Amino acid sequence: KPDLVGKRIAEDGWSLYCSRDYAAAHGVPRSAAELAGHAFIGAPDDSPDSAMLRWVRANVAEEAIVLRRDSIEGLIASISNATGLSLMSDFVAATDPNMVLCFSPSFGPVAEIWLLTHERLRHVPRVRALMDFLAGWFAAGRHIRTPGAA
Repeated sequence: KPDLVGKRIAEDGWSLYCSRDYAAAHGVPRSAAELAGHAFIGAPDDSPDSAMLRWVRANVAEEAIVLRRDSIEGLIASISNATGLSLMSDFVAATDPNMVLCFSPSFGPVAEIWLLTHERLRHVPRVRALMDFLAGWFAAGRHIRTPGAA
């Protein structure tokens, strides 16, 4: 929209995550070579083709897929219940202390995250302060986890 101004503040990649309980019971794979023997939560069979789905098809055995979910909420619930491993938005996973980052496959960022405001509000002190804070927070990488960190 022409009345909005903003800036791109981050790229959201998707990485492989499990819950703390799953990690304690089954270990944390650190690469695609370590996925054998792990349960996987996948996307529906009719999902549109994407780099993520191609990676899953190439690296996860069909019989390892124990459940298919078609929403972020469903993925979060299934991972949290220690059902298995799944690809998850790094941005979303960073808000959940139960998520354990296993590793980040190399299919690149999936989405851009933009910080937007209305043109008339961009110079309002409280709006400017929030925008500056969030831009700095993302620039410092505070939303990024390291493998194995909860």
